[in-house]
Amino acid sequence: MFGPSFLSFATSILMVTLGSSYVNAALSVQEAAALQKEMYQFLAQCGEELGYSQEKINILSLSDLPNDACFANCFYKKIDLIKDDGKFDDDKTIEIFKRFSNDKDVLESLTLITKECAQANDANVSDGCERAKLVAECFGKREAEILPE
Repeated sequence: MFGPSFLSFATSILMVTLGSSYVNAALSVQEAAALQKEMYQFLAQCGEELGYSQEKINILSLSDLPNDACFANCFYKKIDLIKDDGKFDDDKTIEIFKRFSNDKDVLESLTLITKECAQANDANVSDGCERAKLVAECFGKREAEILPE
């Protein structure tokens, strides 16, 4: 299954999207369930696109993702964090954070981390999969600063 860096980044985005203890947004149980269902649909779509067996697709979950950089790339594209050209969309990521937090210090920290991780866009890589892996690894290194305790 996928390493902690991908999980950290995906989880941080999803926690912000779903509303966590450090953001000022709170979704209803129904909204959270609908969003989780949508996220699972993205996971399943990526599994299908990458040729996973139906059995493997059926057991995909956000807490146990495949160890596959192209899966990360696909998932990030589905949630609009990777642009069509394969580059990480740091501006979109920051906008997502801004929609769910009014805390100036949190936003400043997340913006700095996001801009740092956007340096993956300058890396000489062969494809978007490798770039997605670099982005995930960058956010993974900063996990303690992103995720609430």
